[in-house]
Amino acid sequence: MNCYVMAAGNGVRLGPLTQETPKCLLPIGSKPMLRWWLDALFGCRCFEKIHVNLHYKADRVQRWIEMYCEDFSERGRRVEIIDEREKMLGTAGTLYWYGDNLEDFLVVYADTLSFKTFEQLPLFVEEWKMMRARRENREMLAGLLVFDAPGDRSCSILKTDRNGWVTSFAEKDGVGEDSWAGIMFGAREFYDELKPEDSDLATDVLPRMVKRMKVMGHVDAYDIGRGVAQYERAKEKFSPLKA
Repeated sequence: MNCYVMAAGNGVRLGPLTQETPKCLLPIGSKPMLRWWLDALFGCRCFEKIHVNLHYKADRVQRWIEMYCEDFSERGRRVEIIDEREKMLGTAGTLYWYGDNLEDFLVVYADTLSFKTFEQLPLFVEEWKMMRARRENREMLAGLLVFDAPGDRSCSILKTDRNGWVTSFAEKDGVGEDSWAGIMFGAREFYDELKPEDSDLATDVLPRMVKRMKVMGHVDAYDIGRGVAQYERAKEKFSPLKA
């Protein structure tokens, strides 16, 4: 299984905070957001390759990744960089052009933090594998982690049936009590549904995969990309935690 960490975003809604610092390197608690994810992913030991896509302030992010890998070189930590300096492909475009369609995969958004996910990632990986093995899940293309939908509905909203199958999915315009946390397990067959014109997973792809996705669990998620208020809440939550 491979993992794709989506870290290319401009962070427009974070305003002045991202003028000098790329969104994925904003500090939370004792370390940058990107390091929270990389530490969890490498600690899980479940992934053949870990990819990070770069666009906004790509030089700075790449230097940070190189130093991170150098610090942990004795543990074999290596990050595959997807360079989108010339053109940001979007989360769906990154998978279409760079995804390995021979492997199941995990997609995570670097600007979403979830301590439960960091802590229980190996369990979620095993759950995905078990779900894939069940006959009743033969049509399943993706497994989503979700959190309680915010009052302003400023993210992906979805509904499920009693068996966990997603019955509706809409970006910033949906009906339901759950929001996608920007964390998704995908079957290798998922790639067959991608189109070259797709840009964003939440806007262009996942809405047309209704009834072929399942919710795997609820997590405590902080979508930093929604704005400064969410960033401040995440800092308050994660501030006691040490690297």
